[in-house]
Amino acid sequence: MQCLRSVFMIKIIVICFALCPFIAAGEQSERDWEIHKKNKHASVAFRPSEFDKLIEVQAQFTIDSTLSGFLLFLQDTDHIPNWVASARKSHLVEQHTPTKNSFLTTFDTLWPFSNRYMYVDSDIVQNQDLSIEINVRNSKHPIPKHIDVESLTAIDVKRAKWIVKPTSDKKLAITYQIVADPGGVVPYWLSNKFALNNMWRSIVSIQQQLPQSRWQQHRHSALIEKKLINATVPY
Repeated sequence: MQCLRSVFMIKIIVICFALCPFIAAGEQSERDWEIHKKNKHASVAFRPSEFDKLIEVQAQFTIDSTLSGFLLFLQDTDHIPNWVASARKSHLVEQHTPTKNSFLTTFDTLWPFSNRYMYVDSDIVQNQDLSIEINVRNSKHPIPKHIDVESLTAIDVKRAKWIVKPTSDKKLAITYQIVADPGGVVPYWLSNKFALNNMWRSIVSIQQQLPQSRWQQHRHSALIEKKLINATVPY
């Protein structure tokens, strides 16, 4: 089976579940993941990265969802602020090809620090085992004039990746990893706490909302599921 490429508006959100826009650390050597918080179905961990003073954050969780349901949930732009911690608004800037999107998400931060934005490109691949890989990187495309980011500080995404593995037709095992520089001047102890807590809050929100999401009743036409179901194709 050949790999299938599909395009989705991933907010990560940015998702960047942008689940951790503020990530930094002191001088540390590479080591195993250190658990920040966990429960029966999810964990958030961190470790030093290869980038000076930045840490890598990892979220892992299992959830009752179809593959299509999960990706369509992420693609629901209007719903992003309801589950991505600190997200204010998300924009699909441009669809460049059938496999690449540019999107921009803005985030609220604590006073007196300026609010942030994350402007990234995302690509998605479905592998032979039906797992999905979503690679996210900084966008080099110009920001449209109608999106005002003049007063915001840009988040520098060093790397970010989702791996979504269907373990049955309606259950997924998901890993999300990100290294990002929040930009500006934020104390390391505060940025670390903010990033990890926001990651955890976002995962909890996904676990509460995704299984009951209306997108569970839809199947995306570009995906192969563990088990094909009778469902409405939204587009």
